[in-house]
Amino acid sequence: MAKYKEYHICAAIVRWWDFAYRSYGVADKRSLFHIANQGAHGSPKTGAILKNMGVRKGQPDYLLAVARNGFNGLFLEVKTSTGKPSPEQLECHAMHRANGYAVELVNSFDVAQKVIHCYLGKML
Repeated sequence: MAKYKEYHICAAIVRWWDFAYRSYGVADKRSLFHIANQGAHGSPKTGAILKNMGVRKGQPDYLLAVARNGFNGLFLEVKTSTGKPSPEQLECHAMHRANGYAVELVNSFDVAQKVIHCYLGKML
């Protein structure tokens, strides 16, 4: 059930972004994209194909590929209010931070929106 609730947070982020991106001076809504790392995606065969294609365990859910405020981009890790990042996710977050990216854990649409507002230099 938690993944289902996480899906709703993710869908709300994308719906809002598709409407709001221009107000931040971002030219293309495709600057925010989902990184598909939700496991095997149905079957062992599909999981093997995705692994061979480079799906990596622990990667955050989204990348906002817009450089701002000294960062190369913003990674968002989406969890429910009770969700916790895995050890692999925490390792990836540290790696991305060491490489000049902002990384934020968000547990609701409202938190994600505020993080993006702050990252892109706007306040609510």
